[in-house]
Amino acid sequence: MVLVLFCFGFFGYYECMKDLRATQDYIKSIATLLMKSTDDVVKLKVVSEKLTVSHSAVCDMVKKLEKEGYVKNHSYKGVELTDKGWGLGRRLIRHHRLWEVFLHQTLQVPWDEVHDEAEHLEHAASDTLMNRIDEVLGFPEVDPHGNPIPTADGKVVFNENEKVLFDIPINKSHSIHRFESLDPAYLNYLSQHGFCIGAEIRVVERFDFDQSIICELNGHKIQFSLTIAKQIFVS
Repeated sequence: MVLVLFCFGFFGYYECMKDLRATQDYIKSIATLLMKSTDDVVKLKVVSEKLTVSHSAVCDMVKKLEKEGYVKNHSYKGVELTDKGWGLGRRLIRHHRLWEVFLHQTLQVPWDEVHDEAEHLEHAASDTLMNRIDEVLGFPEVDPHGNPIPTADGKVVFNENEKVLFDIPINKSHSIHRFESLDPAYLNYLSQHGFCIGAEIRVVERFDFDQSIICELNGHKIQFSLTIAKQIFVS
């Protein structure tokens, strides 16, 4: 009987933690999308694509988040974070990006692997621990991919001078500033071609028929699709 009660208790706890993590993942994803947008709302379709889940699943979660006071859902427009939602969203982003810096700098985990590891760690640590890690790391302003780390009070500062790689003039050198996509295969591919924060790059050719571009980095040329060219930022 005791064993049965223990099992029910364990699985109940597991399901509770699983639900909590799912809730936090949605809030963090919505906050991440809104941080880089000039709009106050994000369409549910965009949230669905970012989390690679069905539209119906997003609708169900948004109803739950609205009931708990994290979001406001505007029919046909999208979802907006409340102050409560923004507070949790920035906190999770801060935890995630600090873990990425810690893993990369302290444990030498490759930059294309830190994102997935940080996805697990961001849910487990307290603010006190993350503030301590922040201090030990020397209060870093960006993660290994160049994305800004929210401060302890939730402030997020983007580089006002950054530009999308696709938009820079032909044959003008720029410094790589940050990478928006964190797909491991994508980052590994870039690493193999010498891409890193601070590297000098220039666009040498642009094709109108498919909007792809050819860039030169370290004397080597590489072609990017429009999608990829809009996920690399330079300054």
